[in-house]
Amino acid sequence: INAEYGKDNTGESNLLEYAVRFFKRTNPALLPALKDMNLIEKVCAYSLSDIASEITALAAKTKEVGEIAKSFRGEPVGDQFEYVIKPFIFNALKKMEVLSNKANHVKEDFVDICLWFGYSKQSVSTKSISVLFGTINTFIKSLIRTWESIEDTEQKAILADKKTEAFKKIKNTTGAGSLASGDRRPTRGDKIGDGDSPFDELASRIKSGYINPREMWK
Repeated sequence: INAEYGKDNTGESNLLEYAVRFFKRTNPALLPALKDMNLIEKVCAYSLSDIASEITALAAKTKEVGEIAKSFRGEPVGDQFEYVIKPFIFNALKKMEVLSNKANHVKEDFVDICLWFGYSKQSVSTKSISVLFGTINTFIKSLIRTWESIEDTEQKAILADKKTEAFKKIKNTTGAGSLASGDRRPTRGDKIGDGDSPFDELASRIKSGYINPREMWK
């Protein structure tokens, strides 16, 4: 995240901008892929410890219901609660065991991810999903924001270059448009704008027919 503040070896770009320009050259399809990673933000809302506690509590309550069911022993006569609840409890406890095993596997996978990102084994126990993936999510958003900013700057530079080239063509054009008989060439006093901007002169020449706008972009 601090890459937004550090500078590259040229001192002109921060490290995040340097990384974006590198990815734009080597893997331009990365930006759409980053935008598709919005699920990471949702992952941050989960807590492995909370999930494990909920599974444990649910299994305990399921066992408690099973013990209560045993006390009925078919009484009162004709009561079917015991016969209905027993298979339900049996199946539910099996599902709880499977769910608990999956939760343990997820925890192990999370530890592996933390180690892959360079966290020490001692510090992994203090890391949570929200901390790890929250950091990743913040970095991705910074990368997208910087990428879009650089693209916007580049597009503005391209547009500015086109305007400069267009103005050069105007300066180098003599008789590019046809004047009606008796018409005169525009002077600075004929400009639409009040300033000395080249675009005031451009607008005046187009208005007077001295310049054909379509010829400018050939």
